[in-house]
Amino acid sequence: MKYALIADVHANLYALEAVLRDAAEQGAQKYIFLGDYCQGTPLYNETMQLLRSVSNAVFVSGNEDETAVQMAAHETEITGQFISSYWFGKHIAPGHIAFLASLPEELVVDDVIRAMHKPQLHFEGLIPCEIEPLYYFKCMKAGTFTNETFPAYAAEQLAHDEAFHRRLDELSAGIYVFGHTHIQWHYEHGDKLLINPGSVGIPLAFDTRAAYTMLESTQGGWQVLQRQVDYDRESMLDAFDRSDYSRDVPVWSSVIRDEIATAREHALLFLIYADEYAKSIGDDQRPYSHETWHAAYELWKEHNMK
Repeated sequence: MKYALIADVHANLYALEAVLRDAAEQGAQKYIFLGDYCQGTPLYNETMQLLRSVSNAVFVSGNEDETAVQMAAHETEITGQFISSYWFGKHIAPGHIAFLASLPEELVVDDVIRAMHKPQLHFEGLIPCEIEPLYYFKCMKAGTFTNETFPAYAAEQLAHDEAFHRRLDELSAGIYVFGHTHIQWHYEHGDKLLINPGSVGIPLAFDTRAAYTMLESTQGGWQVLQRQVDYDRESMLDAFDRSDYSRDVPVWSSVIRDEIATAREHALLFLIYADEYAKSIGDDQRPYSHETWHAAYELWKEHNMK
């Protein structure tokens, strides 16, 4: 059996189309979708329509999907920091919202694959920071590793983490698949196999290609094949420039557009900067107000251009 593991689509329709074509060429027989489907780009409804048309597919809910469902029912208009989530919640078609609301947090596929969006569901506080997005970004900039050498680096970090291994020993045998961090890696320990297939829609691995993973059950065991797929990124970026989303939600749409354009972390870096700016002006209100949110972004852009 061949499974296509697909995570963090974030409404990148062009990337999803390319990944589905590639997965079919690789002989995928089942598709396991790992959350965060519709918030990210202006092509949210088109992306949801395509996702729901995939045969032999199962889905779990992501944190962004849960937020969209909540915001769809929110009666008071939201501005400032969470305007993006509110905007998507109000614009995604009701049928797609109902579909997202029906998704489980976790499911078991074929009695052996445990699928979820956030690894914290089983590994709260135990995934070493050395393989998390912000540390990954800093290491990539410093040349600590490349995309090709990162799997070995990640395995080395995990191999020496006693707390992580104690948690693994407590878990049932099987395969644990999850997304959320947009970083592609996998790790095997005894009778457990952990896989993060990377992100289709917003890869953050300094490689602009869409990332996903093929998992194959063979007589000799499980084989993991990390895939990166070219797609029409320019058309995706053009869709931002023409969209109501960019007009109505200029800060966060610009952050996400930049991440898609560069395959590098922007969101976490901006949020850290926004927090520092808010503290500097004595603003302890969370979420950030419209004024603080926009002022922080303008200063952050100016800071990044230096």
